[in-house]
Amino acid sequence: SGPRTFSNVGLGDGETSYTGVVLVEAGSAIEATWREPAVTVGVQLWGDHNEGCALIRVDGRPVWVGDTRESSAGNFEGYIEIGGLEARPHVVAVENSGATSQCTRAGHVTVVAFGRGAIGEPHWTMLPLVMKQ
Repeated sequence: SGPRTFSNVGLGDGETSYTGVVLVEAGSAIEATWREPAVTVGVQLWGDHNEGCALIRVDGRPVWVGDTRESSAGNFEGYIEIGGLEARPHVVAVENSGATSQCTRAGHVTVVAFGRGAIGEPHWTMLPLVMKQ
């Protein structure tokens, strides 16, 4: 397969609040396993004024680390899309990395959904996360 690529294709208007899984402690994580083959996967993150740094792994390998705190433009609503993967099932994990040399903000991380396929492709699928009451 070719080199892995990633982009923040951004879904949202900067003002919407989302329900998702909140990773409070550094080192806490959530993962999704796609059984269908995919060459592109993604993670929908959300952040306001007290969010922290997220680390995304695909098949155990780190592919993205970044600050999920809001900016002057509004809430962070990044859909981080990772492409260039081998066409096979993948495991995608998001971890609250805590403060690192790449991302100095400590705080919680809110994961809204996982995606399979590139946005706009006919077989693009989102797996929304809903907190159980």
